[in-house]
Amino acid sequence: MYFNAEQLKEIEEMAYQLFTPFEIALALETEDQDEFIDDIGIPGTDVHRAFYKGYLRQLGELRADTIKAAKNGSNPAQIELIKCINNIQREVRHG
Repeated sequence: MYFNAEQLKEIEEMAYQLFTPFEIALALETEDQDEFIDDIGIPGTDVHRAFYKGYLRQLGELRADTIKAAKNGSNPAQIELIKCINNIQREVRHG
């Protein structure tokens, strides 16, 4: 599925705002929503890169805020960070 630069930027921004792939497909009025969603899952496609660029930018900001809250003594934030650390350690060991 082909998207121009403006559409890819819109996909990135909607992913940053945490819209689901289905919601993005609806907003873009794609003819084949299933194909759009499938393309997001294919590494190397423009739509995959645009979606994950926005999504990961948001995730990074949320994690930075969680780290800051944990350093300020927030117990829920500390628990969330421990989960993230455990997931990373598990992935690195079994990568």
